[in-house]
Amino acid sequence: MTAAQEYDLYENNRLGSRRLHVPCLPQEEQPSDNALLRVKPTQPLKVSPDGMSGGPAFAIQYAEGGPRAYFAGIIVRGGQDEFYVLKSGVVMAFLDRILPW
Repeated sequence: MTAAQEYDLYENNRLGSRRLHVPCLPQEEQPSDNALLRVKPTQPLKVSPDGMSGGPAFAIQYAEGGPRAYFAGIIVRGGQDEFYVLKSGVVMAFLDRILPW
């Protein structure tokens, strides 16, 4: 959503960003790379997903009697008809290796 972001760093030191809620479902056919998850929006996007790479992806699951939100990973590639997400376990393993917890 690069086109919808408002960057005004030079005059007002403002970095605006946009959030887009895109309900998706996992696809039966998944990538051969186990680090990735392929999901499809329930409806094709009407806007270009340019700029969504690097953004967070969340999963909502029913657990303990109600809906719970979980960090699913980071969007690494997207289109109007599908997204690829780097799974949260891979992200966390990377952070564990580089950060001195």
